[in-house]
Amino acid sequence: MNPRSNSRFLRALFLLASVATTLAADRVPWTTSRVRGTPDAPPLAAVERVFPALGFKEPTDFLHDPTTRRWFVSELSGRLVSFPSTGDATKSDLAFDLSKRHQPFSQLLGFTFDPAFESNRFVYVAWVSVGEGAGRENGSHVTRLRLSRTEPPVADEGNETELLTWLGGGHNGSCLKFGPDGCLYISTGDGSSPEPPDALRTGQNLDDLLSCILRIDVRKAEGARAYTIPRDNPFVGRAGARGEIWAYGFRNPWRMAFGPEGDLWVGDVGWELWETVHRVRAGYNGGWSRMEGPQVVNGDLDPPTPVSEPVMAHPHSEAASITGGCFYEGAALAAARGAYVYGDWATGKLWALRATNGAPAAVRELATTTLQPVAFATGPDRELYVLDHQQSAGIHRLVPARDTFDPSLFPRKLSQTGLFADVREQRPAPGVEPYDVVSPVWHDGASSRRWIAVPGTEPIRKGENWTFPAGTVAVKTIGHTNLAAPVPRWTPIETQLLHYDGAKWRAYAYHWDHAGRDAELVGAKGATSDLEGSGPELGGADTWRFGSRTDCLRCHNSWSGFVLGINPLQLGSEAARLGKLGVLAAGPGNPPSIPFANPQGHDGDIALRARSWLHANCAPCHRWGAGGAVPVYFPIEDPLEKLRIADIRPSRGDFGLDDARLLAPGHPERSVLWLRMNTSGAGHMPMAGPRRPDPNGSRLVADWIRSMRPGDPTHANTKAGIGSPSGALALLDATLPGKPGAAELDAALHSTNAVVRDLFASFAPGSARKGVLGDGFDPGRVLKLRGDPARGLEVMRRDGGPNCLGCHRLGAEGRAFGPELSGVGRKYDDARLLGEIVEPSRTVAPENALHVLELADGSTLAGLVSPADGGRLRVRDASGQDRVLGRADIRKDERQTLSAMPEGLLSNLTA
Repeated sequence: MNPRSNSRFLRALFLLASVATTLAADRVPWTTSRVRGTPDAPPLAAVERVFPALGFKEPTDFLHDPTTRRWFVSELSGRLVSFPSTGDATKSDLAFDLSKRHQPFSQLLGFTFDPAFESNRFVYVAWVSVGEGAGRENGSHVTRLRLSRTEPPVADEGNETELLTWLGGGHNGSCLKFGPDGCLYISTGDGSSPEPPDALRTGQNLDDLLSCILRIDVRKAEGARAYTIPRDNPFVGRAGARGEIWAYGFRNPWRMAFGPEGDLWVGDVGWELWETVHRVRAGYNGGWSRMEGPQVVNGDLDPPTPVSEPVMAHPHSEAASITGGCFYEGAALAAARGAYVYGDWATGKLWALRATNGAPAAVRELATTTLQPVAFATGPDRELYVLDHQQSAGIHRLVPARDTFDPSLFPRKLSQTGLFADVREQRPAPGVEPYDVVSPVWHDGASSRRWIAVPGTEPIRKGENWTFPAGTVAVKTIGHTNLAAPVPRWTPIETQLLHYDGAKWRAYAYHWDHAGRDAELVGAKGATSDLEGSGPELGGADTWRFGSRTDCLRCHNSWSGFVLGINPLQLGSEAARLGKLGVLAAGPGNPPSIPFANPQGHDGDIALRARSWLHANCAPCHRWGAGGAVPVYFPIEDPLEKLRIADIRPSRGDFGLDDARLLAPGHPERSVLWLRMNTSGAGHMPMAGPRRPDPNGSRLVADWIRSMRPGDPTHANTKAGIGSPSGALALLDATLPGKPGAAELDAALHSTNAVVRDLFASFAPGSARKGVLGDGFDPGRVLKLRGDPARGLEVMRRDGGPNCLGCHRLGAEGRAFGPELSGVGRKYDDARLLGEIVEPSRTVAPENALHVLELADGSTLAGLVSPADGGRLRVRDASGQDRVLGRADIRKDERQTLSAMPEGLLSNLTA
């Protein structure tokens, strides 16, 4: 019996034995949990409900009026209500209902009061007259109403002045703020639905009012307009530009506030990867949709003015729908005083951000809440208030955290979690239920066992989203057959926990000792550990990498449902068993209507099995909004044409493949997807998790690619043989899931082409492998070593090492592509220099940013770009050669956010 079959057999026996103990009885509640709180430092703040007797229906914005006598709250339906600022209000009073004034009417999104409200009683409202995605000229509106002086105040009948309109539908912005200059600032979105990004191509235009912050003077009219365009607006007088524009390049700027220095701070809702906070001044370009945060989206857009970087960019592993906030002026939270406090509508997180001129931004997580924060406001008491849109639909105040869990009480050993009655034998505690999945995720050849632990009697429910009871823990133990044990047996390596505390999911890893007695909590940044007795299952690997907690949450995100195995697709027939036990409630999509298959089985056609493998291993990140670095999608629910991959040219490097495509139908050897699945070097996917290619999964996907155009001849250029990347892929295609011959392997491992070497690195025999630093090594381990300049220079020169001199000059040696290295030790201390090598993309100076140019003749050119005489550009390619181009020679210029210097340069050096 081969190791893979043996692992499946043992897993099946384990599952059957576990099931036998549970089918005979109704659900047993899990009562032994000690997974509470977090091992991390406790939060600084919490939120508490105020005005608990008041509830609102889908509130969108709130403010107290300038007299500070009343709070006002807008509701999506068109209502503006108010109630006294003091005392315990028990009811709210209607000021007006726009849906009764306007037909059609869709949404009331924001409002603000005139600075002279006490005398003129003006309130300004932003609303939409068409549904989302409908799109109509003049569909978004800003109008002015007058409120009475009565208690409670109501809007004057028929008294409403329209100030401004723009295209309605999709992203509307619609935040209103008066600035210190007395002008009204208005945010507008790109008017589009989420997909495709910036469908109207308006983000980098100045000829319409979309994707902007507008600035108008409402104190006097001008001609037919009920406002004046300030003459110092940055684009007044520019041909074709709208004078109202004060800043531009935003996707859906949702809430903004003026800071103590007079700058406007804006939260901009992201697309695929990033949620951003901007510190905006006159003429600011937020970058959308050429950029999304640091990521290129539409690289062919030519910005009218330079793009500015956001103050803060949160990846979608941290946030999903930013809500701009306010500066904290209160006394309750000393740690947040003077900071810009904002939140995330999807995760409920709140942050405090500090940024001063000339200093990098510093952000601190304040709290994790169960709210959907839709707006922030400062109260009459100077404290900060948060408006929840949906769950409680009420107002909350930011307060110091109390009754926080002591981090020292969090279980540091797996045996302390209460998940197992016998941790060594992996025998679960009562109420901890085993389950299996249809398409397991690849774990470098290791096999997995899974449990779900749900406290109490409430089941996991499936509605529009998955709902897990607070305290739920999903468990997965990954292990292998340890051949070094006295009696070879399945031995655990790592146990992964996902814990839902009622507000958010947290991920933890536990590292097993070699004897398989117990496992210890791994630090937040992950770790690397030696393996014992690794056999063919793991390809003879001698180290194991434990991902960071952030790495784990990249895949276990809200878009993929957090617990990747608890869904109808993956559970298959297991769903009925868990439903009978009361762990999983019946609901929509259970059982699934979409077919799913075991990639290694024989059920279903090859496309179904290949798509199932891609769904399990790639779709957690490569799905709408989940954070894949390119907009390529793999959920099995999507038809092939929606994957955005077939016959598409790669935008992030072609690895030297002949006539490369993301997926070249009929040709695995031209498909970047297949190369990324097979390489062990830079560009390996998935980015987090396994580092070794899955030979069976690769075989399956290659056969699927070929089935799209059966009988197509192998691309002619692959006749160059193993010396080229396409030739190397063609050899792999003829070999997998077996191993290449000794001569071919030796030639590949000694190739001067790094792409070719990395494609065959996983086949290197154990005797040819050295103890290396690996990924995620401890920098302190290197910094403790005593430096030897002569050996260092040798390493820099050596082929197969970091090859620094392949791109950099050091005196008379090397190639003049990247920065000169002479004197770099005076520029950086040892720790900073090591950090620049390990994380080269953390900070990339503009002059060192790699550009990919599409030229007018259809060819492409990659290199570093600098100005040349006569308004031309000098492009230096990786060989150090310069080429001077005129603007007319360049059809498309795409600046890469990742450094030209690859990651992992030190991972293959000896430890």
